[in-house]
Amino acid sequence: MKRFYRLFILCSIVLLIGVQSARASGPKILLEEEGFDFGTAKQGKEVIHEFKFKNTGDADLVITDLRTSCGCTAAVTSDKTIPPKKQGTIKVTFNTGGRSGPQTKTVTIVSNDPEKPNAEVRLTGKVDLGDQPQVQVDPMTLDIGVVEPGGSTTDEITITNTGTADLVIEEYVGRSGVSAGGDDPGRKKTIKPEESIKVKVVAAPENRSGIFQGYLQVKNNSTQRIVTVPVFGYVSNKYMLKPEYQTKVREN
Repeated sequence: MKRFYRLFILCSIVLLIGVQSARASGPKILLEEEGFDFGTAKQGKEVIHEFKFKNTGDADLVITDLRTSCGCTAAVTSDKTIPPKKQGTIKVTFNTGGRSGPQTKTVTIVSNDPEKPNAEVRLTGKVDLGDQPQVQVDPMTLDIGVVEPGGSTTDEITITNTGTADLVIEEYVGRSGVSAGGDDPGRKKTIKPEESIKVKVVAAPENRSGIFQGYLQVKNNSTQRIVTVPVFGYVSNKYMLKPEYQTKVREN
């Protein structure tokens, strides 16, 4: 009976070793680091870091996909197939444009590792705005009043840079007969911090009566890339009295 128990225990040990060996076989990813703190980066700069890993298994490790947590992060691998005992790298690039404050970006490494098919690495840090231009437009809307059919009117807006870096006015885009007037409105203009420029706004509605609605867009290099100034008024018909005549009729 004792011999039977000894034989049973011996077989169990052999079986357990076999199971553990089977589990240990195959590809196995081992990350040198799972996270990297890039500290503080200025907005607009790229943060680049390479995560190293090793295939500690006994079969080829195949990277089938790299999934990033947002479109601002990209990842590429040095090789898609890593032989046993060899190393590879995952290059992660984080574009800080339009980001500010604390940031955490992750990359999921999808592979044929049976125990860890979805390994994850992460970038953490803070994005500092630094010196930035800020755009302010006054007024934010324009009322052109009553305009005769086929006529036009001109008003004015003031664009001020309330930031700490140069503000570049890149382009003016108008709709429904609205445009930027003045000298060479298509030319880029640079506004220093705490300085302003005045821009003429020309409204030339279509030759039809009724309510007029258009806008002028100010495209610039601040975080508020496009500022839209609504322009509205009324186009009279040919039988409609001008405003000053309407006033005289009421007085009489």
